[in-house]
Amino acid sequence: MIRKKHLFLVVILALAAFFRLYGLNWGRPFSLHIDERNVQAVTWKLAGNIRTSGSFNPMFSAYGALLFYLILPLKLIFHSPENLLLGSRVVGACLGIFTVFVIYRLGEKFHDSRVGLLAAVFTACSVVLWRESHFYTAETPLLLFIALALNAGFDILKTREKRYYLWFGIFMGLAASVKLVSILLIVPLITAHLGYRNGFGDRVKAMLHPSVWATILLSITIFLGLNPYCLLEPASYWRKSTSADLLWNALMVKGIVLPPWTVQFLDRVKGLYELTALYPWAVGFPLALALFLSVFRALNKTDEKYYYLLSWILPYLILTANWQVKFIRYTIPVIPFLNILAADWLTGGRWRSVKLRNAIILSVVLGTFIYSAAYLNIYRHPDSRIEASRFLMNEAVGKKTLTEVDEGFILTDLLPENHGLSLVNLDLFYQNNNPRSRKALLDIALKKADYLILSSNNYSRFARLPKRFPVLSRFYRELFAERLGFVKIKSFKRYPRIFGWTIKDDYAELTFRLFDHPRITIFKKMKPNQGFRAG
Repeated sequence: MIRKKHLFLVVILALAAFFRLYGLNWGRPFSLHIDERNVQAVTWKLAGNIRTSGSFNPMFSAYGALLFYLILPLKLIFHSPENLLLGSRVVGACLGIFTVFVIYRLGEKFHDSRVGLLAAVFTACSVVLWRESHFYTAETPLLLFIALALNAGFDILKTREKRYYLWFGIFMGLAASVKLVSILLIVPLITAHLGYRNGFGDRVKAMLHPSVWATILLSITIFLGLNPYCLLEPASYWRKSTSADLLWNALMVKGIVLPPWTVQFLDRVKGLYELTALYPWAVGFPLALALFLSVFRALNKTDEKYYYLLSWILPYLILTANWQVKFIRYTIPVIPFLNILAADWLTGGRWRSVKLRNAIILSVVLGTFIYSAAYLNIYRHPDSRIEASRFLMNEAVGKKTLTEVDEGFILTDLLPENHGLSLVNLDLFYQNNNPRSRKALLDIALKKADYLILSSNNYSRFARLPKRFPVLSRFYRELFAERLGFVKIKSFKRYPRIFGWTIKDDYAELTFRLFDHPRITIFKKMKPNQGFRAG
């Protein structure tokens, strides 16, 4: 006989599938999610290298090779980039759905089926989780392998059976083969292994036990088996010259390397930024509040299961809090486990009455679901970049010069060949941070351009930092005031929307908007421009 909890689980998994599969064809034949586009390009090139030279080196160390190997077989099935794109999105969606099931199992082990089901609901409906599963990027397989490792670790905590050490080692190795940040799984492994052993001597003896070291060795072996080029071709793997390199990205998140897409994080208050621009938009404000409160509750618990879950959550939060760069996707590896803590608090906390508890649970679930349903509005319509491209094809008739200010709009990908338009990318950031070079570039560009196209990833970055970027800040201020001979003629933007209610997420972390609903603003030259004179 099918139990009620199994019926609930089926419904939750169906809900998870709905959010992850809805609008899966969105944006095709273009890949407008920047990370997804990079993964597709590397995989396509890797397939060609295997065919011509037999090399399995993806020449991309920012992510582990497993990310590309997972969808490489699809290249044998789909012979066009567009079909590979759709096939890989299906893979991402399936991995995300399975992750929801794994979180249910971990929540059930953590306390009971109520915690498991509620944590699964939160994970199924968390916007940042299903949106990333909607595409094929590193965070989705990474999260699955982390969840599987922590699930095995919980069994280590409770039983100490050797088979669970084996599974933990396998999944930790697979997770590291997607992103190296998952080496932090060593902390919950040791936490689970030590358990409640008392005394320094007992702990030292436990750490000398071969099981924990064999687990770490197994994970290293799996990582090296999937990423042998870190040893075979160290010069290319460990370089730090481009955004495809692991070390370059390590310098980037620390703020040592400053590409334009990280300018938004300059002069942000650590901790406050996560509370205002990351987690509330990642999962919705009701669930975000529940997550924060549940962490404080867990910190006051003495049960070893709380120590275990926090041994993953806290090191990860501390690590990312000390990074200057805080992309919203960096919240993904901890959100499902915070969901378990929130579900445990909501179902098992000390409440004045059952009715109050149920009302709060219902409000958090409904709030999370409504926010996700509102976000689906993004995928009911064409991307704002595609809409803007269509508008320009009708508007800019004849030999016109279209100038993209900085990056992000990718006109060259969206406009058809032989469109008769001259495309210019005005790369303002990479001028050696030289105000004089920027002034000269702006002066020339404004004289030649017929249209200026801005993406929301540009002006919002520099306008808030006038002292650091005086030329760019003044340029955007003058442009929007229409004092440069250009007039704004059209703006394209989609917001999460439901029941006539629009959720304006303009203060969310920039990539949260940029990847699937940026604002595109088009300016048209209405009178001759004498150049840009700043200062």
